[in-house]
Amino acid sequence: MGNCAFKKKTGLLAIVITALVGMTANAQSGEMDDVKARLAKLEAGGGKSIMSSVEFGGVVEFEGQITDEYDGDTHSDISVATVELFVDAAINPHVETHVSFLYEEDGAEFDVDEATITLAKGEMLSLTLGQLYLPFGSFETALINDTLALEIGETLQTAMVANYENNAVSGAFYLFDGDVNRPENVESWGFRLAYATEQFNAGLDVISSIADTDGMVGTFGADDVDESAEGISLHTSINQGDLTVIIEYLAALDAVELSSGLEVEPEAVQLEVDYAAQVNKYDVTFALALQTTDEANGLLPEERFSIGASAEIFKVTTLGVELSFDEDYNGDDKKALIFQLATEF
Repeated sequence: MGNCAFKKKTGLLAIVITALVGMTANAQSGEMDDVKARLAKLEAGGGKSIMSSVEFGGVVEFEGQITDEYDGDTHSDISVATVELFVDAAINPHVETHVSFLYEEDGAEFDVDEATITLAKGEMLSLTLGQLYLPFGSFETALINDTLALEIGETLQTAMVANYENNAVSGAFYLFDGDVNRPENVESWGFRLAYATEQFNAGLDVISSIADTDGMVGTFGADDVDESAEGISLHTSINQGDLTVIIEYLAALDAVELSSGLEVEPEAVQLEVDYAAQVNKYDVTFALALQTTDEANGLLPEERFSIGASAEIFKVTTLGVELSFDEDYNGDDKKALIFQLATEF
């Protein structure tokens, strides 16, 4: 009898354990089904992980330079010329953000360079709001040094930019609060009209206050400008096979009046010819450029002749060299030899 009772109790216990295990398994299965349903709902509604739409990247440039100055002295230097980090995020099909950080050993401290929100990205019409480089000037080059047009015209401002793009035709109109001409009012403006194909592109850029460019403010100071002037940039590049020709003209359309009584009307012209070739299985670009300026004494040389070459020695890693000859407004000469190792990630 005792043995029979024990078997009954054991059997009952087994039934209870089996039931509990089954309930637990069913509960876990139900939870997994619920999680899967939620994920499916998120994916169907465009709620995928934001990290899948975020892109990180950057650039590091190391340079070495030997310079024979205008006064005859010779200097040499090595520097981390540029460190740039960026984050791009596609928030949804209609909103995209861009943030970049910039450091230059001989210039900018590590800080936010650009920070923008773009609405209707990828559409024919879009709106970009934030701190960015205004679409004034092309500044295209295959050389290491920035162009003289960039030294005058590059403009980093907080702005609202309306963009239009339809096949080869594009345009932009922007408003920004400049540092000169009533700096407490958003009344400065500019626009771009451009046409671009694989073989040819051309653009017309106009800015209402050329005294608000980084080069002009950095040289003369915003408080020392009594009256600004409009600026213009005409730029084009022609690509025929391995040969590329770049032309840019950037200038003030009238004199910029300074509080010292001085009037300046700077301009810069760039003519560059680039040739792409293969040398010992390396892709090498050779560049030759002539640049001139006018009414930029104390800001830029009057003339610069440059010759250079760059090669991709490893994947997204480029080694470049440039030899430049400058002549200032007094007729004195300056020569510089620059080496650069640059990589992207």
